[in-house]
Amino acid sequence: GFCLNRTFLCSIFAFPATMRSFGTVFMMFLSLASTTSSANPLSKTNQLQNLTYSHIRGFSYQPSFGGSGQYVWGDQFDVQTIVEEMKIGLRIFPKVNALRLWMSPDAFVLNPKRVTDDWTNLLDTVRNHPELAHLKFVVTLWNAWSSFPEWGVLTESQIGWSHDLYPGSGGYDVFQQFLNAIVRPQANNPQILTWDIMNEPPINTTVPSHPTTPKIYYNWLKYIRNYMKRNITVSQPVGISQANCYPFCSLREELLDLSDVWLIHPYWIPPTKKSEYRAFLDEVVVRANAEKKAVLCTETCWGYLDNKKRATTCEFQLAELVSRGIGIMPHALHWSKVADLHRPGEGPISGAGYMAFVEKNNSLRQYHGFYNKF
Repeated sequence: GFCLNRTFLCSIFAFPATMRSFGTVFMMFLSLASTTSSANPLSKTNQLQNLTYSHIRGFSYQPSFGGSGQYVWGDQFDVQTIVEEMKIGLRIFPKVNALRLWMSPDAFVLNPKRVTDDWTNLLDTVRNHPELAHLKFVVTLWNAWSSFPEWGVLTESQIGWSHDLYPGSGGYDVFQQFLNAIVRPQANNPQILTWDIMNEPPINTTVPSHPTTPKIYYNWLKYIRNYMKRNITVSQPVGISQANCYPFCSLREELLDLSDVWLIHPYWIPPTKKSEYRAFLDEVVVRANAEKKAVLCTETCWGYLDNKKRATTCEFQLAELVSRGIGIMPHALHWSKVADLHRPGEGPISGAGYMAFVEKNNSLRQYHGFYNKF
C-alpha cells in the first residue's frame, strides 16, 4: 500500500500512483462505517503544548474562475471574484480567521510584473475591506501535487535552473526572482500567518520513484528556506505542507527540521480504522511537543461526491484535530474549476471526489454546516 494523500491517494491496494499523484486512479474503498462528531477523551500527553495556531479556523482556498495556477494568476485574474468568494465563505462560516492561498510561479515567469501587482492588490484589497481585514493567510509558494487539470508542479528538471544549487546551469534563477517579488515586499506583513514553501513535496511517500528524488527536493527546500530566512529575513514562520495519512505516509524528520511550524495534511480515508488515525495524530502531538513546535493542519477532509458521507467523515477528522489543539484549514472553501473542487460534468473527477464546502451557486453544501461547531 502507499499514500500521497490529497496529492497522492491513500490506498491499501498495490495499484499505480493515482490521479491525485501521477497517474490513473483506481478506487477500491470498503463501505464506510458511521462516524460520530465527538473525539474520545484525551490525556494531557495527547494535547499539543505549543498552541500558537490552535485558534486557527480556516480553509484552503482556490478561486472558482480558473482550473490552473497559470489561469488563476494569469490574464483572467479577478480580485473582485476572490473577494466576493471570501466574503461568502465568512458569512457562511463566521468563525473563519485564515485562508490558505496558492501562488503560481508559472504565471509569474510569464508576466512577473502583473502577478506581483495582482498579489499586492489582493492583499491591499483584503486589508481595506471591513469584512475581511482580520483574515490571515498561509501562502503556498510552490506545489508538487499533480492533477487534472494541473495547478502547476515543480519538477526535478526545473529545480536544475537554480544557480545556487547547480552553478553554471545556464538560464536564470527564477526561484530568487519569484521570492524577491512575492515574499520580500511582504516579509513583515502581519496578514501573512506563515509561508508554506511547497505543497506536498514527494519526500515522505512510499510511491516508487527515482531514488534521487527525495534528496533533490530536500536540497531545494533547504535552499529556499535559507534564502527566505537569511537573505530576505522574513519575520513570519516558514513551513512545508507534507502529505500525511496514516499509516501510509510518515512524518519525515527532514521536512520537520526545515519547518518553524509543522504543516500537516492528515486525511482519514476508510477503510483505515479510526483508531489508526487517532494513533497517528497522537504521534504528531508527542513529536511536536518534544520539539516544542506548533502544528497547523493546512489540508484535511477527503472528498466524496455524496454530501452526507463527506460531511460525516470530515466532521470526525476535524473533531480529532481540534481536540488535540491543532488548528484546522480543511480543503477547500469554494467550488472551483481546480481539480477535486467540482462535480461530474464540470471537469475530471479523481478518487478524491468533490471537496468543496461552498457550492458553485455560493450556497452551503448540504450537511456541511457542522464546521461551525468548531
